[in-house]
Amino acid sequence: MGLDATVYCDCYERGLTKEPPPCSRIVVADDGSIQCESGDLQTLLAFDEWISHRACDHRGAILLQHRIGNLAQVGLLRSELERDPSTFPILLGKVLYSGSHTGDYLTLGETAALNVELGRLASLVCLAPSDQRYVQSFRQQMIELVETATRVRKPISF
Repeated sequence: MGLDATVYCDCYERGLTKEPPPCSRIVVADDGSIQCESGDLQTLLAFDEWISHRACDHRGAILLQHRIGNLAQVGLLRSELERDPSTFPILLGKVLYSGSHTGDYLTLGETAALNVELGRLASLVCLAPSDQRYVQSFRQQMIELVETATRVRKPISF
């Protein structure tokens, strides 16, 4: 168990799919993923196969995905940031609040605010020097996610 963060590609929205989808009713979900609105099991299975392997060059329509960490690693990050919680409200309240949350996302507005927090994170000094590298690696992953989400105008999903 652990926490992953994802930014979905925008190939469908830009008309860059390799072949048409096997579903006539497609929507872009709030988390940035592409969904098939069908009640037919065979259509849904065909759509899952299409999105996973044939829609575009991005497997699962995922443009960027980072493993934030397992439960213990997320707990370590949270512990370090909780020493100054008012400085990191989005990281603590929307990203690191659980080591295994799924199905939620950061809006573009929250992503912009997160970028400010990531600037502050650069100067955080960990209680244990051995944890510093992990915190800075996390910061770099989040910067990449923010840059990618901003470029394609998609949320960061968990």
